Amino acid sequence: MDKLDTLTLFVRIVERGSFSAAAADLGVSRPVATAAIKALEVSLGARLLHRTTRHVRPTAEGSLYYQRCVSILAALEEANRSAGGSISGTIRVDVAGNLARTLLLPALPQFLARYPDITLQIGESERDVDLVREGVDCVIRGAISPTAR
Repeated sequence: MDKLDTLTLFVRIVERGSFSAAAADLGVSRPVATAAIKALEVSLGARLLHRTTRHVRPTAEGSLYYQRCVSILAALEEANRSAGGSISGTIRVDVAGNLARTLLLPALPQFLARYPDITLQIGESERDVDLVREGVDCVIRGAISPTAR
């Protein structure tokens, strides 16, 4: 088990209050979890957890270490998310009323599920929009095709 996996395991043990539950959550055996935490405590020279037959809770040193681990793991997850090209930001859209109801609104749940970090600001109008002056990213309008008449 590498250092990152061990930190994740330690955090999960503190949160679940159980070696068995944490091990099951992470798909490792209880003996592997126990050995990993014991090795971590030896490498740090500090006891991190009070163990009883029914419950596990952090020592004073363990509580401080837990807080640091949570911060480290959150920072790592954020770094991975930003390096992974996660699409995020705000998109400003102006759409004609009939197209909002028939085209845009039905597609929103799937779009937002696929891009959860995108925020949409949707305006509804039939007027001409100055994209630059009004800070609008996209305008959706419809017209009847001359060949459809």
